[in-house]
Formats: sequence, C-alpha cells, structure tokens
Amino acid sequence: QAIAATLCADGKAAVLLGGLADAHPAGAELRYLAAQVARMAGANYGELTEGANTAGGWLSGALPQRGPDGATRPGLDAKAMLEAPRPGYLLMGIEPEHDLNDAALAAEALGQAEQVIGLVAYDSPMLREHADILLPIGTLGETAGTLVNAEGRWQSFAGVAQPQGEARPAWRLLRVLANVLELDGYEYQAVDEIHAEMQAVASQYTSAAPDVVVSPQPGEAADMLRVGYPAMFNVDPLSRHAPSLQATDHAADAEVVINPDDAARLGVETGATVQVNQRGVARSLPVRISEAMPVGTFWVAAGLEGTQGLGSLIGPATLEPVEARA
Repeated sequence: QAIAATLCADGKAAVLLGGLADAHPAGAELRYLAAQVARMAGANYGELTEGANTAGGWLSGALPQRGPDGATRPGLDAKAMLEAPRPGYLLMGIEPEHDLNDAALAAEALGQAEQVIGLVAYDSPMLREHADILLPIGTLGETAGTLVNAEGRWQSFAGVAQPQGEARPAWRLLRVLANVLELDGYEYQAVDEIHAEMQAVASQYTSAAPDVVVSPQPGEAADMLRVGYPAMFNVDPLSRHAPSLQATDHAADAEVVINPDDAARLGVETGATVQVNQRGVARSLPVRISEAMPVGTFWVAAGLEGTQGLGSLIGPATLEPVEARA
C-alpha cells in the first residue's frame, strides 16, 4: 500500500526493475506486469541493466533473435544451448561455475560436449575439467573497446596496460579464428574499425516499455526456493580475482540467509551449518537468520568460493542441517 501511495502521489514516480528480476524464471512476466503498473500509475518505467554494455550487446546482435541491423536471425539462447547440449562450446571471458545462471546445468552440458574452447583471462576448476583448449585474453583494462549504456551513449576507451604473457585482446583472437575458418567480413586491423562498422549498422532506437502480453506459468514445486545474485565484488572474473576488493568490508561471505520461521523448522540458529542441495550439487554453508527473507526462501549469493557450481540463481533447492561433530 505504501508503494502504491508513493506511485500515485503528486510528482515524478518510476518503477525500476534490476538484475534480480531479470534472473527470475518469470522475468518476462515481471517486466510486463511492472510496465503495466507504471502505466496505470502514470509513472515512468525503467530497467537497470545487468552490465555496463548490456545495450551494446543488443545493438551488436549478441542475441538469438536479433542481428546487428535489427534483422531477425532465429537461434538458441544460452539456456537452450545448455538444456539441449551442443557438440561444441566457445566460452569467452567467463568462469562457468560462477558466471552462468545455472552452473550445474552448464557442467552437465560441457561434460557432454565433444569440444570446449575457452577464451579467458583466468583459469578455473570447471574450465580445467571440461575445456580442450584455453586461449588467454586480456582483461578490460588491457584492451580497447566501446560500451553502450542504457541511455544509448557510446563510450570508447583505450587499454591502460599491455596484456600479460601471451594474452591478446579478445577481438583479435576472434578475428584470427574467423580467418582460420575462412569466414567473410573479419579483416579488421584495429578495434576502431569494429566500432565504426557497428555504428553504421546499429539502428537508432527509442526506449519502450514491455507491451507483449504474457501469461504467468506455474513454477516447479519445491520445498524451498533458493534466491541469489552475484555478490557485489564477485560479478565477474576481474572483480573476483582482485585482492584489493576481496579485502574490503563489503566483500560478501558465502552463507545461507534464512527466515526465522524456516530456521526454527530446521532447528538451526545463526552460525550453524546447513547443506544446500540444488540440481545434484551440495554445498555446506553457515546460517544467518534474517526477517528480510520471506518464509520458504533463502539467499545464497553467487560468484563466491563456497557457492560455486550450484543450480539456478532463483530455483528450487533443499536445506538440511549439518550435525556438529564432537
């Protein structure tokens, strides 16, 4: 009621959705309903993008249903590629156990692939287990490029350091791979050429709220629902491997945050250990009790050592108390 009163009060109001809504299995439904609430309240609607270049990814055609010129080119999204395992995978700039929505599903799919190639700046246990080839790439500060933010502003930057060892900017490796495969249109000699081509073909766009009517679908029944999102300083490999960030007070702990009623039902208190089971992967974590969590849900952040490899960021899971050993 307080939220409704605020939206309907005089003055400017806005309904904003963030990355947690985007990660939700019913993300499309949430976006549509939020847009309708904003429309009926006379408020603005907006989305906080998951990364600094989310809009750039759309404009460049890094989508299963859209090319860089806006043309439709049907394909599979990342989840579909994992649910129906492909013969091969090309992974770029990720640690699969931390950076994918469902790391357990990814492990199953990568384990069935005939070939897995990783273009990465950091090694990781899952890459080491499943990848046939690892090619080193530079980090964000070791390459030039362009980000397009949610406002539509193009922001170009230069590398501030040279890539370490045999690492190279990712665009150069992709260009060479395309040349080896004899693909047309990959004769770039400088990153500025890619920038110019993208600006030439990326259509001008205007902001719009979701208007496609969607019907909510019932989710999978579960004893409890795990809710999570990458921790603040663990959103990507660069931040995870930064000792300075991990030494701050804001660095998150690997823990289970649970409602007092659920804690009482399980017979656990703050500091106790519980085992999280999700999609066949188990992790033992300490408990923190908080009334901020709704009954029947618990929070486990992603991107942390101790929470890696679990299933969907928002999905069914179980909790079991771990008996203390004498």
